[in-house]
Amino acid sequence: MPSYAILGLGLSGQSAVTYLLSRGEQNPTLYVSPNEADAVRRDYPSLAVKTSWEEIPEEVLVRSPGVRPDIPGIARALARGARLTSEIELFIEGCPAPIYGVTGSDGKTTTATLAARLLEAMGKHTWLGGNIGVSLLPFLSEMRPADAVVLELSSFQLMTFTPRLAAAAVTNLTENHLNWHTDMEEYARAKRNIFVGAARRVENARAPIAPAYPHLTFSATVENANYRMKDGQLLRGDEFLAHTSDLRVPGLYQRENLLCAAALTDAPAPAVAEVARTFTGVRYRCERVGECHGVTCYDSSIDTTPARTAVTLRGLPAPLTVLAGGRNKNLNLTPLSDALIAYAAQVVFFGECGEEMLASLLSHPAYRGTPRAVLEPDFERAVALALASTPQGGTLVLSPAAASFDAFSSYRARGDAYRACLAAHGMTR
Repeated sequence: MPSYAILGLGLSGQSAVTYLLSRGEQNPTLYVSPNEADAVRRDYPSLAVKTSWEEIPEEVLVRSPGVRPDIPGIARALARGARLTSEIELFIEGCPAPIYGVTGSDGKTTTATLAARLLEAMGKHTWLGGNIGVSLLPFLSEMRPADAVVLELSSFQLMTFTPRLAAAAVTNLTENHLNWHTDMEEYARAKRNIFVGAARRVENARAPIAPAYPHLTFSATVENANYRMKDGQLLRGDEFLAHTSDLRVPGLYQRENLLCAAALTDAPAPAVAEVARTFTGVRYRCERVGECHGVTCYDSSIDTTPARTAVTLRGLPAPLTVLAGGRNKNLNLTPLSDALIAYAAQVVFFGECGEEMLASLLSHPAYRGTPRAVLEPDFERAVALALASTPQGGTLVLSPAAASFDAFSSYRARGDAYRACLAAHGMTR
């Protein structure tokens, strides 16, 4: 029986530990950072915990997504013949049901959720997990071949393997995670891995990333895409799928998410129409959270890149106030400035990179004083200022265009703090 090393102990690492112990594997060794060690030893008193990663003698290395696979300790272990795997690979190896995989820079959680809803509408018992925040490893024993599984897959997960999938989709590709990936090519290469072992491949017609593979295309704007939008209708070729007016979530990109999910699952028209009528969005993703003093408030805390914020702003009603800021992921801020100039009446910048975002906007050659721009580093004060200065009938959105880690543990925590601030100012649902 091989020995196992668990590299990193977030959600995926914890799931891998539980799974391996349930299979009767030898007690794995847990590799964590020094500041995590005491807590991990309390939680796993029977397991060895190491904080030095220089030498990893175990035979199978289970890498958490946030651990780069080329660190020296891993490289030395692989040179000795160790095998590198991950929680998501362990799941795929053991899964008896067909798997539908979704990746991309933006929209993958919503698209994966829509795909799961479509499969359910087709009568499939469906499991949704992966990078969406749910490990499916604990449920492997409950799955049956007739079920369906939808996995959201990140570039961190895809970097070192090519999954076996019934179908795979890439929603889009824009700059992201360049504070972790060495460059854009490494990031794109990781995304392309999703197609290698897939029987059905789906790409965005506006920006295909793997033209060498046979694939289906989707787009709300490219007329010759296989799945497309025309005259207020969603179409598969010339087959009617749903009216765009049936969708209950705002934005052109939401139409594309549904088109992508329909292409991924090969869903029949009645299933697409049903999901279009009943889907109300995913938490923290351009979600309408309520109304406050006549201002309609949206939470899109998931928007951690300028490109994603640009897509969100395009679908919201004017006059629009934007809350943007956080920690820059080493990304170009010009697309954010472009979008703010095009769609916003006002922007309040906050957080670690707020000043950098303000400077980018003010130096933009097309900036002529609109949107009105304000810097308020403190998050709670920024929310209060943005709300107070938005006119009745206007729209307020948290669309940060940056990571949350300057002040919050996650984009979810940031979104929750935003909602709490609004509630304190009298927001109603």
